[in-house]
Amino acid sequence: MLFNESARRTYFRRITSAFSALLVFSIQPVGFSQKRCQLHLSPALMTEINSKEIGAFPAFAFSVNLSGTLTMTHPFPAVQIRIARPTDKLEAVVRFYRDGLGLPVIASFQGHAGYDGVMLGLPGREFHLEFTQHEHGSPCPAPTADNLLVLYIPDRAEIDTIAARLAAMGYHPVPPENPYWEGHSLTIPDPDGWRVVLMNTTGI
Repeated sequence: MLFNESARRTYFRRITSAFSALLVFSIQPVGFSQKRCQLHLSPALMTEINSKEIGAFPAFAFSVNLSGTLTMTHPFPAVQIRIARPTDKLEAVVRFYRDGLGLPVIASFQGHAGYDGVMLGLPGREFHLEFTQHEHGSPCPAPTADNLLVLYIPDRAEIDTIAARLAAMGYHPVPPENPYWEGHSLTIPDPDGWRVVLMNTTGI
């Protein structure tokens, strides 16, 4: 997708209105043919990046690197992301993620070519989990102790509430395989042994 001058000015007007004082920006000359352009933000603005709302830009994504460069790119065209996994403990797994973690069930099916399945939102449909079980068995133990689903939850009280629910169901924190997760997260295995990390940060 190529940008014409009018569209380019429209996007830049919206960006500059979202930030209170954009001191200087430059366009990479080759950028438009690569669906990419860059804006260089002043150091003063870098302290405000996390508190400013850039706004909704249809068909574009934004990121800021440590040097203060805001990059606008055309994103990958997927409209949903599903992480699917078999299990032979479907009911227990669904209880863990639905009743313990608190994820909503967004869809389910039964008897499809021998498969039953349940989908749970993360928390919506755009990103969701699917667990399936075949009538002839679908064992899927965790291959290692470092295969993780990491949920970033800034509010520690929310993590403690989730951990208490899971503990009441018999699921308790375990030491993480990777010491990176120690001190600011809880690691709790699901019924198949796949580990969920409740991380007490806002993410990357």
